[in-house]
Amino acid sequence: MSSSQRHALFLGAGLLFVAGLVAIGRSPAANPFAWLLFTALFIFTSTFGIPLGGGSVNLMPVAAIGGLLVMGPIPAVWMALIGSFVHAALRWRFAASLGLRREPGGWLPVLGLGAANTLILSLSLLGAAALYRAAGGALPLDSLALRGLPAYILLVLAFAALNYALAAAYIFISGGRPALPGYLAALPRVALYEITPQIFTPLLPLVYFGLGGGPFALFVGAGAAAALATRALALGGRRLEQRVAELNALGALGQALAGSLQVDHLLAAIRDQLPVVMPADGLFVALYDANTGEVSFPLIVEDGRRLEWPTRRAGKGLTEHVLRTRQPLLISDDVESRMQALGLAPTGRRPISWLGVPILAGSQLLGVLTVQAFNPRSARFTPAQRDLLATVAAQLALALTNARLYAQTDDALARRLQQLTSILETTREGILLLDRDTNILTVNRALAEFAGLAPGEIGGRLAETERLLHRLGTSPAELEEDLAALRAGRDLVKRAATIGGPAPRIVERTLAAVRDSSGGAAGWLLILRDQTEERALQQLREDLAHMLIHDLRGPLSSLITSLALVRQVAGAGQPLPPEALELLEMGLGSGRQLLRLVNQLLEIARLEAGALPLDRQAALPADLVAVSGERLRPAASSLGLRLVVDPAPGLLPVSVDVELIGRVLDNLTDNALKFAPSGSTVTLWARPGLEAGQVLFGVTDQGPGIPAEAQASLFEKFSRVTDSPPNAPGRRQGTGLGLAFCRLVVE
Repeated sequence: MSSSQRHALFLGAGLLFVAGLVAIGRSPAANPFAWLLFTALFIFTSTFGIPLGGGSVNLMPVAAIGGLLVMGPIPAVWMALIGSFVHAALRWRFAASLGLRREPGGWLPVLGLGAANTLILSLSLLGAAALYRAAGGALPLDSLALRGLPAYILLVLAFAALNYALAAAYIFISGGRPALPGYLAALPRVALYEITPQIFTPLLPLVYFGLGGGPFALFVGAGAAAALATRALALGGRRLEQRVAELNALGALGQALAGSLQVDHLLAAIRDQLPVVMPADGLFVALYDANTGEVSFPLIVEDGRRLEWPTRRAGKGLTEHVLRTRQPLLISDDVESRMQALGLAPTGRRPISWLGVPILAGSQLLGVLTVQAFNPRSARFTPAQRDLLATVAAQLALALTNARLYAQTDDALARRLQQLTSILETTREGILLLDRDTNILTVNRALAEFAGLAPGEIGGRLAETERLLHRLGTSPAELEEDLAALRAGRDLVKRAATIGGPAPRIVERTLAAVRDSSGGAAGWLLILRDQTEERALQQLREDLAHMLIHDLRGPLSSLITSLALVRQVAGAGQPLPPEALELLEMGLGSGRQLLRLVNQLLEIARLEAGALPLDRQAALPADLVAVSGERLRPAASSLGLRLVVDPAPGLLPVSVDVELIGRVLDNLTDNALKFAPSGSTVTLWARPGLEAGQVLFGVTDQGPGIPAEAQASLFEKFSRVTDSPPNAPGRRQGTGLGLAFCRLVVE
């Protein structure tokens, strides 16, 4: 049954019922003055009520029962008839001003509403009057006695029961089953507002019959003032409750929006929480893409159902108007006329009230948040709701901005993680990342292959996993030693290790600290680099070099012997020209120098291989430095230098290879003689060491010192400091092997 048919049915039934009652009614005619006063009071109390639970909470029942007690049933029914239709007309014409819900449509709904109210009130009044008379109550009530109190209570309860039951039936028929629970839930409050004032209703007939029309009019005026006061208090309380509910819902919505960085969760929060703040038949979120000019609709809800709309180009709809103007748009009523005035084209379902606000994040336009009313009985949107929706849109804009930034950051992190994962999985170095307590965080495939395990088998706390440590060529004690060095400030610790089973591999194991922003150790990074092939190639190069050097010594010895023999033969026979003799001496000297170089290289190779035996014997430190000083003193004198030997007294003997240590002291002293300025002193000394039984040998000179950039490689093979002192030009340069020999001998 359509809405118009329902209203026509109520109108016809109401009029027929009232006409029948009037035709068969038998009651004294009411005083016109009293009837006008009660009708005015009825209209006043009906109009200035408080909508609640699908009905109206007001003092109209007081006016209805008061009119019944003063005028009797039939005049009271006429009062209800006229008053109901006038109230319906006022409600249709001045609904917004009076804070009432306006019935949509033309005059038929107004007449239907008036007829329904007339029918409900007439049945309630006549039924309650019949029970009242059956209980011995008098109509009109011109006096009040205690014996009449039960009949009056029955009258009030019967009227309330009939009125509420018939009103529930009307709500069910006109609004459908979903509207009835709301009315029934509000019924206790409705009864409290409407039944409690009936305590004072008997005063109306007593004043009218006892004091006359004038005082009665004053009394009615006081009743109207009481109705206004009751309405003001109730409306104030209702507005306060609504405001508290709105604030609570806004707080819950704000928490829901702030508690997630996922767009789907934000839209779900809008779907669930916005109807609590602002009841509406439909809502949707439109998101605008400034790059493509397209509008998408990730959230559409109509009548509680989730819908899907396709993405569209910005057109001439209401949503696009808000996007273009960046201003809220409120159309409380007559949406079609307003759209025509704005030059907009309708899209989708036609609403009867429409409210949309832009979703703005600073100057960036993100979209539009919209609520709609489709049901003719739904409330129209107001400027206060526009401001409220703008607040929600501002919260949504901030949440969407954060969600988009999070999504961008998450995508960037995912790409970065993919890059790092690719690097970890493709690099040949084994990588193991540990936290501060050596719990394993990340391991790559290369390290798992080094350890002979699957990546899934590697986990737990490394310091407590002896099996894995053994496969990495270390031990818990060694790991703790390396960690202690890193905690003390070292950047990294490198060790060489041999790992593996039947085919062992030589690896360089590096343990480094992972520093946080404050410089503290946030974790540890262990890197294994396979040096097996590199070491094999290095060994091959060294073996080849040693072979070549070893093979050079034979030809060099023969060359030197031949040159010496030529010089000896020339001296015994016919002498050579001076120029030839000088060339012979130069060749002989160069050959001997080259032979010394070859011998040094061979000795260094034997030292590196651990193949040079040591002939240890007890020797006094003073004797060692004295012998070395005697050997180099002629060379010092020829350079204009003073060589001083300075052993500390009382030094205990040391167990050394005298020949090798003597050559170490010679090399150190000779190195000082190369760079000491002419006229200066070079001191070769021996002193007690840091611990008992130790002796420290050293050379002190007045040379320029060793440059900082040369100090790191000073004891490597072929490392030389090429700068001569300014006052010692022409000093000979070394081969870069002397200090390397010294290091290997001492080690």
